[in-house]
Amino acid sequence: MKKVLKFYLVCCAITLLPTILIAKNISVYEKYESKNDSLKQSIVINWSFKTKGKVYASVIMDKKLLYVGSDDGTFYAINSVDGTLSWKFPTDHSIRSTAAISKNIVCFQSGNTLYGLDKASGDLLWKHSSEYLKGEKPITAIDEWDYHHSSPIIDKQIAYYGNDFGYFYGLDIESGKKVFEFNTGIGSPIRTTPAISEGLIYFGDFEGYIYAVNLIDQTIIWSTKTYTTKDYDNFGSIISKIKIDKNNLYFGARNYDFQVLNKKNGELVWKYTNSSGGWVSGTPVIKNSKVYIGGSDTHSLHIFDTRDGKQLGEYLYKNGGAMFSEAIFFNDFILIQTGDAYNTKGKGYLYLLNEVDGSVVTELQINGNIFSTPFYHDQSLYVTSADQSIYSFKLEITNKIKP
Repeated sequence: MKKVLKFYLVCCAITLLPTILIAKNISVYEKYESKNDSLKQSIVINWSFKTKGKVYASVIMDKKLLYVGSDDGTFYAINSVDGTLSWKFPTDHSIRSTAAISKNIVCFQSGNTLYGLDKASGDLLWKHSSEYLKGEKPITAIDEWDYHHSSPIIDKQIAYYGNDFGYFYGLDIESGKKVFEFNTGIGSPIRTTPAISEGLIYFGDFEGYIYAVNLIDQTIIWSTKTYTTKDYDNFGSIISKIKIDKNNLYFGARNYDFQVLNKKNGELVWKYTNSSGGWVSGTPVIKNSKVYIGGSDTHSLHIFDTRDGKQLGEYLYKNGGAMFSEAIFFNDFILIQTGDAYNTKGKGYLYLLNEVDGSVVTELQINGNIFSTPFYHDQSLYVTSADQSIYSFKLEITNKIKP
């Protein structure tokens, strides 16, 4: 494999590493080292932006501004070109929710409150908190692996989000007025980012239930408990984005079973059981009849056939890392990111894989865990890290992979 890297050390926290991913039990991807000398990648560090808290949320972009919250309780708007601050908005609690944008409004959750801000100025337009939770303190982290809070999605000008106590809301994005409310009835925190399909909204909770709720009459269509035996505290918790492909629901959980459910009735379609007992904890990505999902103690990126659940590939990240985010696909490459779930001061890793043979093309280490999904736009990669920083990398892919 030939690597051409332009690497300028603007920040001492980033170092280039040797290849450390290996393939195992692979039937689709059979190679480890690429023999394709036409692959030439160029990575340049553009800038880094320091907050005062760990950053577990992912950035989103609108025009030239990046939007992201931090554990310091501040929501930031950052110029994507030079990393300078455009504006910031303070809250009283950590922000582990990835924002959503509609027209002139950016919204995010912090401390069981959904905020709607003017995306250009950062002025507060409205905020919503449950009337049932007066006096209840937000649950910033249930345990040391509770990295993400429910992120809003916007559908038909309604922003939907879940809170720490089993309530799920929909708010008119312009006014902040409540137009949808559902209570699971068991008070379990909702950490998933929901999905909407055919008039139903799907989400999961920390007790391991998946729910399908009618958006019109706000009634439950079905709920499914995703395990039969609770092996330990917080086993089975649903923690990822919910993904839908055709009639199937996909999600990551604190469970050694990766389960796919029928979206119509919640019944099991197929499942994979990790024999080592590690969580299949990432957010799934579906592409070309394959589903890709990362694990925690499985230390692997898993690939399955969406039709029957047959395992097609697995790549072991040897740094002992875990994945609580989703892979990114562009051109003929896959980008994955990991962190050390047993060390709050662990290192974060980025791996660019050749999608044809699974070999590692480029790798980077960052001086902080990466449990968020990077954002890629116009040859720039934006990454958040537990080292309290947001990074911008110039990722120039000059060649597509030739078979």
